[in-house]
Amino acid sequence: MSRKHELKARPDSILIVDDETASLRLLTDILSSKGYRVRPTERPQSAIESAMADPPGLILLDVKMPEISGFEVCRRLKQEERTKDIPVIFVSGLQDTEDRVRGFETGGVDFISKPFQEAEILARVKTHLQLHRMQMHLENLVDERTSELMISNKTLETEIDRRKKVEGSLRESRDFLKNLTDSMGDAVYSVRMPEREVEWVNDSFKMFGYDPDECVGKTTEFFYPDRAHFLAFGKLMAEFIADDDRDIVHIEEVLRKKDGEIFPVELTVTKYKVNKEVISVTGIVRDITERKKAEAALEAYRKRLKALASQLVISEENERSRIAADLHDDIGQTLAFSRIQIARAKKYVPEGELATLLDEISQSLLGTIQSTKELIFDLSSPLLNEIGLAAAISNWLENQVGGKNGIVGKFVYSGKELSLKKELRSILFRNVRELLSNVIKYSQAKEVTVTLVSDEGKLAIIVHDDGIGFDYGSKAAIGGVNSGFGLFSVKQQIEDFGGQLEVITKPGKGCKAILTVPMGI
Repeated sequence: MSRKHELKARPDSILIVDDETASLRLLTDILSSKGYRVRPTERPQSAIESAMADPPGLILLDVKMPEISGFEVCRRLKQEERTKDIPVIFVSGLQDTEDRVRGFETGGVDFISKPFQEAEILARVKTHLQLHRMQMHLENLVDERTSELMISNKTLETEIDRRKKVEGSLRESRDFLKNLTDSMGDAVYSVRMPEREVEWVNDSFKMFGYDPDECVGKTTEFFYPDRAHFLAFGKLMAEFIADDDRDIVHIEEVLRKKDGEIFPVELTVTKYKVNKEVISVTGIVRDITERKKAEAALEAYRKRLKALASQLVISEENERSRIAADLHDDIGQTLAFSRIQIARAKKYVPEGELATLLDEISQSLLGTIQSTKELIFDLSSPLLNEIGLAAAISNWLENQVGGKNGIVGKFVYSGKELSLKKELRSILFRNVRELLSNVIKYSQAKEVTVTLVSDEGKLAIIVHDDGIGFDYGSKAAIGGVNSGFGLFSVKQQIEDFGGQLEVITKPGKGCKAILTVPMGI
């Protein structure tokens, strides 16, 4: 008797792994009340050791656990000969498709979502225990037949007869499997290969609008939108069958109902082999129409938010320009006029304490005028809207990078005369200013060069420093944790205008940031 047969001859036992005491207790109570032998544990490592010592019939495994994730626990169990065939059902509050795909890729057979539904838990546990028992029975049957073949060296006619017997047993098993899967909400079907002929379907296949009996004996072409889809999927299946490293594949596809309606599905396909030859595949079809609608709505909302963010940035730059202009035209001129008036008044005041006081007031006003100029410059370059982007960048490079921070700044401009819309001009100046601010704060650079190149309807702005560089793949670099406005935000805003940001850098090798945008927008 094989090891698998010995394992399944034991009473059904279920190992539950969940670090949340409430969830663990609830699952234990539900399954114990139905006569299952339940082994609960809160620690992933204890679960691995328990499964190795006494393999259970089924494992309910929480995805999110502090010590070891459920995906890692499953991966380790699937690497061990003693536990690799135990079906694992993931328990999770996650609804993300990527997390579910990851769960299936690590070897899981199903998901149960939180909050729990008792009927769903019992149905899925019962189904997978019985599926696993049937799988062990079929594998043992195939092993026994293969051993008999090797020992007796049967003739070709005997082999054909044996194969017929195995296929007959398989059909009976699939009838049994159909009865089990009729309780599932997903459509399940088996297809004989390479003919691609439907052997059986469960009752849930009615989601296609067909009675199960209408489907058996047909090729699967009838539930694809057109022949091109049918042929393309056949090519995909041929590649899957030829790949000995994969026994299961998860695909998003579109299928056709009997009334002609096309709808999206999540399709899970599993191989069934006899003597290493794939003789059939089993498909599980899940209708994901509502999920796709939700994803589309979310994407539309994300785009609206992105557009709003761009408008907010443009509005902010416009407001900064307005405030800077008001400071220059009102406060700046008023302060300058006040100094002139004080200078005139001093002519009529004899030398002494009052004259000294007037000098002090005049000097104080001079300092205030200078501070106001710096504030105006920080808010928005007065040159940006007067004489253009190139002059504004050059002026900011000279005053803020060189004048205030002692970094050698070089400005190079080549190409045609720039003709940019006000919004794009504002965004480019803001982003270049932010890149230069990051150079000042973090690069430890001695020299930075800003190059503007306009050619063939595109404008490229290159900010190149000789500083310490950084790891562009880090969260700090991309998300802006340590970089103010953040390269991620610069990248997003440039992309909103049809451009792109490229960053070339390594630790110790300086940094080159390249902004490229079309000038015709």
